[in-house]
Amino acid sequence: MAEETLNDAEVTVLIPVRNGEDFVQEAMQSVLSQSIGGVRLVVSNNGSIDRTVDRIRALQHDPRVAYIDQAEATDAVGHFNKLLAGVSTKYFMLLCHDDYLCDPGALAEARDTLERHPEVAAVFCDLAYVDALGALIGLRRFGRAGLVDSARIARQSVLATRNLFGIPLLIRTAAAHGACYEKSLAYAADLDYAIAITRHRPVFHIARPLVANRYHGANMSVSVFRLALGQMKIIAARNAIPLGALDRAAMGVAALLVGLQKWLFFRYLKIRRPRPGARYAAPAAAP
Repeated sequence: MAEETLNDAEVTVLIPVRNGEDFVQEAMQSVLSQSIGGVRLVVSNNGSIDRTVDRIRALQHDPRVAYIDQAEATDAVGHFNKLLAGVSTKYFMLLCHDDYLCDPGALAEARDTLERHPEVAAVFCDLAYVDALGALIGLRRFGRAGLVDSARIARQSVLATRNLFGIPLLIRTAAAHGACYEKSLAYAADLDYAIAITRHRPVFHIARPLVANRYHGANMSVSVFRLALGQMKIIAARNAIPLGALDRAAMGVAALLVGLQKWLFFRYLKIRRPRPGARYAAPAAAP
């Protein structure tokens, strides 16, 4: 029964995890609770030394779950790329182990969107920023909806020195065409990947928060942001995004401002009091 269910899947959700005992089960449950049928959930353990494996095994009885135990632990980017290389379904998503889908209809809405728009490479959405307990910190609104020119978002992202695509909710596997995360881009690998999978294709943006992006003690760091400006220039060169002298000057100012914003944001999180029992769930969609 399990093999039949996995083989019939149309959507693969990949959850790579290392030492994620506090969050991986919630990420898994958010996928298994989706209203869509034909979902294959692949959870890959990358050398965890905590109770991550126990958390995974608690849900492994579900026939939709496939568990991978990496023989040798690798860096996060290498782990991501191993999982991407094994995707065989029509659509897929890579969900970080500490994030979760905050709407049970998220994958169904994204899948239906890709079915209606064969020209679209990927579906993105607004985000909910949550803390370690899942309580809402704030909403990330991108100010767009429907079909969007991916080349425009790519250029805006480089100039703003931050990823303005967001987190891919669902990707058309054929559009990814072997794209992978670039190990040398420690700060901006997610933006580089978004550009690679959407090249010459529009994207579709759902103007509702369907993914909860979690901030907690283990990932609250601005140290890597010092690499942002240099890596954005590399991404521009890799993707033939022209930059004039004024563009480069504007990027320098943007990098300073975004760095300050991130520092203030993380300082706020450190003094903010957690609110137990307030896990964020997206409001129901308007009829």
